[in-house]
Amino acid sequence: MEFVNEEDNNASDSTGNREVNLIPAPEKASNFKLPEFCGEIDQTKLPPVERVVLPRDVVEIKEDDDTVYVIGTKDGKVTLIDGLDHMKHLKTLVLRSCLISRMEGVENLVTLSKLELYDNQVEEISSIQRLSNLRVLDLSFNAIREMNFPFSACVPLLEELYLAQNKLRKIEGLSGLTHLRILDLGANRIRDIEGLESNTSLKSLWLGKNKIEQITGLDSLVNLEQLDIQNNRLTSLNEGLRNLHKLKELYLACNRIQSLAGLPNPSNLNVIDLSTNGLSSLHGAEDLTNLEEFWMSSSAFHSFDDLKPITLLPNLTCVYLEHSPISKDFEYRKTLTKMLPKLEQLDATPVHRI
Repeated sequence: MEFVNEEDNNASDSTGNREVNLIPAPEKASNFKLPEFCGEIDQTKLPPVERVVLPRDVVEIKEDDDTVYVIGTKDGKVTLIDGLDHMKHLKTLVLRSCLISRMEGVENLVTLSKLELYDNQVEEISSIQRLSNLRVLDLSFNAIREMNFPFSACVPLLEELYLAQNKLRKIEGLSGLTHLRILDLGANRIRDIEGLESNTSLKSLWLGKNKIEQITGLDSLVNLEQLDIQNNRLTSLNEGLRNLHKLKELYLACNRIQSLAGLPNPSNLNVIDLSTNGLSSLHGAEDLTNLEEFWMSSSAFHSFDDLKPITLLPNLTCVYLEHSPISKDFEYRKTLTKMLPKLEQLDATPVHRI
C-alpha cells in the first residue's frame, strides 16, 4: 500500500518540529475490494441465483429427520446443498424447483434412498459416488448434456432414473444397472435407442419428444410393460417390438406410423396410442385380444369398413377417433356404439346406451 504525507502547518511538537501524518493513499477504483470488517452482504439485494440459500434457510430441519422436502418459491429457492451432513437418518432429499447448479453437498449423505433435484440448473451428474443405497434419482428439467457416469459402480441398487427435459444426445452409462425398473429420458435430443442391453429388469421406458427414427435396441427388455416413444420421427415399427410380449401400454402418438405391422405377437397390450400418425390400416388389430383402449385420433379412416378389425376385440371399451375423416359422419357415434357392444367411451365422451 502506498502512503502520502499530510502536513499540518498549525500543529507542532515541543521542539517546534512540524508533525507529519502518514495516511494510506486511495487505491484505484478497479482494484478496490470491500473489507471483511465492513459487514455481511445483504442477500436480499442480490439476484436470486447469486444468493447463498441453504435448505435450512427455507424449511425447519431436525437432526433426526429422515426427509427434507423443499419446493422452491419466489423467496425460498435453495441455491447450495450444504448443512445436511449431520443427518444420519436422512432417506429422502427433495429440492425441487430451486436454483441449484452443482450437486456438491450430497456426497456424504450415504443413507439416502431418494434424491430429487427436479427443475434446477444442474449441468453435470456428480457427487453420488458413495450413495450406494440410492434407489431413486430424479434430475429431470435441468441442463445435463451427458449421462456417461459410472452408475452401476456408484449406485448399484438404483431402481428409478429420471433425466427428462435435459440436453442429452446419447443413452450411455447404464450398463450393469440390473435393478433399474423405470427410466425416463423424454424431451432430450436422443437419436438412437442403445445401451440398454443389460437393463433387463426395466418395466417402464419413456423416450417421448426426442429425435428417434427407428425402434432398435429393445430385444433384451423382455420384462418391459410400458413404452413411450411418442413425438419422435418413426415411420414404422419394423421388428423392434417383436420380443416385448409383456408390453401392456404402448404410446406412439405424433409420429408417422401408418400401419400396425411389427406389434408383438402374441400380445398382452391393453393400451395403444397411435394418435396423430395418419394411421390408414388396422390389419392385424384382430390379434390384440387383450386391448382395452385404442387411441387413433387424427387417423386417415374414411369408412366404417376400415374399422372392422377392431370389432373382433372382446375387451375393447375405449376408442378415440376424433379429428379423423370418419368422425364427421352424421351417424358416427351411433354406428360405432352398435359395432362395438362393449364400448364405454368414444373420444372424450362416455357412451350412454338406451
